[in-house]
Parts: sequence; structure tokens; C-alpha cells
Amino acid sequence: MSPAWLLLLMLMPVAMIRGAKVLGVFPFPSTSHLIVHKALMFELARRGHEVTVVSSFPENKVIPNYTDIEVKTTVQDLMGSAGKGIAGVYNHP
Repeated sequence: MSPAWLLLLMLMPVAMIRGAKVLGVFPFPSTSHLIVHKALMFELARRGHEVTVVSSFPENKVIPNYTDIEVKTTVQDLMGSAGKGIAGVYNHP
């Protein structure tokens, strides 16, 4: 096989790679639940994917390819009366 064909075969998959649109929905109002997922979302945006995140904690800085949608929710909203005991711990103003 000639070097030109080898080069063509190596570059062909690179030409077919495209960015995806990624939606992350993290409604639980706790930063500890979100921090792991946000690292993944930031990395996807850095690699060229169009990322939209729905959470209670929007980013303060502008990140390319990254859009935040803020939802104001509480543990009690999510868990009903079962969340009353812990609602004071996790409520986000």
C-alpha cells in the first residue's frame, strides 16, 4: 500500500467527526450533585460540542459552546412532603 493511501485512510475518520448537541438536565438543588456532571459538560463544550445545561446553579462566566438555563427549585419541590426534613439543608435561594 502506498503512503498516499495510508495517509488518506488515516485522515478520513477525522473528516467525518462532528460535534453533537448535548442537553444536561440536573434539577436537584445541590452543588455536590452537579459538580461532577459540570466537569463533563465543560469538557464536551471545550471539544466543540454545543452544550446546554439546565440546573439551579448557572455559571457566572461565559464559556464558548456552553449555555446555562437556570431553574429555581427546592428539595421539597422535587420530593414533596418527604423532603420537608432536609429542605432547609439544600434549599437554594
